[in-house]
Amino acid sequence: TEPSKLSKIGRRAPRGWSSAGCGVLDMARHVPLYRALLELLRAISTCTALVPLLLPLPVGPGQEEPDDDMEDGSEGQTSVGLLLAKMKTCVDTYTNRLRSKKDKGKGLAKTDSSDPEPEGLTLLVPDIQRTAEIVYAATTSLRQANQERKLAESSRKSSSHTFEMVSEDEDGNLVFKVSYHYMSQVKNASDANSAARARRLAQEAVTLSTSLPLSASSSVFVRCDEERLDIMKVLITGPADTPYANGCFEFDVYFPQDYPNSPPLVNLETTGGHSVRFNPNLYNDGKVCLSILNTWHGRPEEKWNPQTSSFLQVLVSVQSLILVSEPYFNEPGYERSRGTPSGTQSSREYDGNIRQASVKWAMLEQLRNLSSCFREVGSATGLQVSSNPLNLQGSY
Repeated sequence: TEPSKLSKIGRRAPRGWSSAGCGVLDMARHVPLYRALLELLRAISTCTALVPLLLPLPVGPGQEEPDDDMEDGSEGQTSVGLLLAKMKTCVDTYTNRLRSKKDKGKGLAKTDSSDPEPEGLTLLVPDIQRTAEIVYAATTSLRQANQERKLAESSRKSSSHTFEMVSEDEDGNLVFKVSYHYMSQVKNASDANSAARARRLAQEAVTLSTSLPLSASSSVFVRCDEERLDIMKVLITGPADTPYANGCFEFDVYFPQDYPNSPPLVNLETTGGHSVRFNPNLYNDGKVCLSILNTWHGRPEEKWNPQTSSFLQVLVSVQSLILVSEPYFNEPGYERSRGTPSGTQSSREYDGNIRQASVKWAMLEQLRNLSSCFREVGSATGLQVSSNPLNLQGSY
């Protein structure tokens, strides 16, 4: 069978599955047919490639498929999943009423054991209920996966761009258009720029344009100056299932004159005005402690290597080694208390404080004062910047 024909066959609801024709008596007369169709739907639900057949049909001829986040039952929409849910509601109502009737008339009359319908429905009702749950789980999973894919695609379009952060005035002095932690280092640096540094920065920029970690759970966005690749800003969204979830953490990055012999300089800007230490590795003054940045004493193979280390590795390390689900145990020596009652309790208390700080400084404050470098990131990810900071919309 051709795919187009298979699609039409798989999506066409059988006669009697509409809300008007989904009567229990009608089902009881065609139990084998309904059970065969339910078995087919369960089989379709187990095949990822066929699950889209269970989603709503296009509204009209020649129109595009409906959005993945469109709920079944929207105006003009129908689907096997919706019809199956109506069948489940129908039989649930029937069984509830039948049970109530039996309870009221218990001992007053005997059930006619020769009636074949109750026996058929005894087999069909659980089939309908189980299939409805399986189909719902399959279609929900597909919708979520499609939404994450669309969000990742949208985020990738705005993941790595240039932004005018610094310019020169009439006298040739540098003027920064955004706040930048390493402003003094940039102004005091010599104009000389080695070919090796320029070449390495160009390579880093190309890598960042295609390889940044982007997902619905957590993404990394990078902005570099339009004229100077050594001046960057980074925004990392807190990973799901961590105290940092949905927060936006901003970092300033500067590549020193002797880069790549020395690692890049990275400073956390989201500190609540130097009042919050978000992690044992993130100080309230903005210091980021990582072996690869040579700001933490790690094993030799963990330290910055001019030949093999990259800025992308730094970003991934911050995202995966610092913004973790149990940051309490990042503190040196605390790992040994993991799994103990006291360690678990201390970790929960620590996480609670971090969650509170994340809401205040990495969510609400970012809604008020999101850096101009990342305004389009807010639009791509669903972060709505508003004068009303409590008007939280979208994904964050």
